[in-house]
Amino acid sequence: MVHSVQDLGDLWQRNTKITTRQAGKPSLGHVSPNKGYVFVVDGSRPSARITIYAEKDHVVDIDFVELVGLSDVRWLNEKLIFMRPWWGRIAATELIFDVEREKIIYAETLTDGSLAHQQYLESCPIRGCKCVKKK
Repeated sequence: MVHSVQDLGDLWQRNTKITTRQAGKPSLGHVSPNKGYVFVVDGSRPSARITIYAEKDHVVDIDFVELVGLSDVRWLNEKLIFMRPWWGRIAATELIFDVEREKIIYAETLTDGSLAHQQYLESCPIRGCKCVKKK
């Protein structure tokens, strides 16, 4: 994974909407380390929603559209959630959401280099390569 190589501009901002609505604590979901907060992930492709309860009279919904996938959604600590929405096969954004402040506090572009690396290895893997004559 390589960070900030491909400029996605404001793609994550165009495809991400954060709203609140009146609702109580979900009965199922991923509980925070402090056992007070919960998030639930619904959907995957082409859209997904993360619903977050943080001991308030409302929940926060983070909606993603034009999505190829959503991975690695997890608690980083008692109040921060990490998530990685994928906009293409190799393009994603790493986001950190503060559930108490109800906002994204970190966003960075991510490019998955594994496909390019695999193609390189298949074309001429130096280790054991038969096209390079050894003296």
